[in-house]
Amino acid sequence: MFFYDSARMQGNISSTTCDVVYAFFVTTLIGLLQVKYQNKNASPFETHPTTMRTFVITMWTYSLATAGKSVTKKYGANCCYKIFGHVSIISGALSSVSLAAVFLPSSLNSPIMFITSAVLFAIVAQLLYQTICQWFYWKIADAVAQVLEILTTRFMGWELMEQQRVLV
Repeated sequence: MFFYDSARMQGNISSTTCDVVYAFFVTTLIGLLQVKYQNKNASPFETHPTTMRTFVITMWTYSLATAGKSVTKKYGANCCYKIFGHVSIISGALSSVSLAAVFLPSSLNSPIMFITSAVLFAIVAQLLYQTICQWFYWKIADAVAQVLEILTTRFMGWELMEQQRVLV
């Protein structure tokens, strides 16, 4: 069951729901990881060092981005809020995949991490491109609005002056 952002109701899943799903998924995987390594002498940090290091780094990135998202939302910084939102989604996805990769054979870890990273970087590139295009759009729209305002003020001003001369 998905919970939708009641403020917008546009069909987008709210960030709170994503955070809850992430927390549930990671907690479940950590529980399964404890069961898997319960009677073994090695830990997952010894058997899968790169994967676990990736998990820890991306989990911290996710945590910091989520904290940054809540702070920027409080102070109304929409641009930063969007950036932190994208970082939290991407780092959360990468940390989930890296933790899930511990359960797969070691020969599959590198290809899965590469494919996941490539997809996530493609998403980041698309979001960056979209943000840049929106920025240019608004800059051009502002410039056109200013030019139109100047032109209408001048032409309207001239017409009023001509009308006043005719009346006098």
